[in-house]
Amino acid sequence: MRSRRWIAGVVVLMAVVTGVGTPAESASRNECLGGKPNVVGTKGSDKIVVYVDEAGVFATVNGRKFEIDDYRVVVFGDKGNDTIIVNQDPVNDAYVCGGDGNDTISGNDISRIHAGDGYDKVDVVSMCGGGFEIFKAETVRTDETLDEGPCN
Repeated sequence: MRSRRWIAGVVVLMAVVTGVGTPAESASRNECLGGKPNVVGTKGSDKIVVYVDEAGVFATVNGRKFEIDDYRVVVFGDKGNDTIIVNQDPVNDAYVCGGDGNDTISGNDISRIHAGDGYDKVDVVSMCGGGFEIFKAETVRTDETLDEGPCN
């Protein structure tokens, strides 16, 4: 049985977390919120999708598929108006940095998001009620789904 509890509607959100540096310093091709990116977009507008299937954790960047061997998924969209979708197993950890541009970031169990410069939209779900840290996003919608499945 699945129950839903809305955490926040559409809001304007700006936040700073201590110990990570200012949000502007926490997103680059070499570092995203304390992790090294293992999925990196181009300087143009990209479609980046991260997903899990029975064979492992995978990503596609503009249709090019590759496997992610690390426990933590760290995505850096780079420049351009990127669409970043993370549909992954909630026991893995995911960080997403959109980079410059008007990005759309969505998916489930993304624990930390740095949307970057531009007008960015974030729409995320926490399957296990783990919460989110979101920086520099203009439009944010979050949903906490308490699920009996992979969280327990």
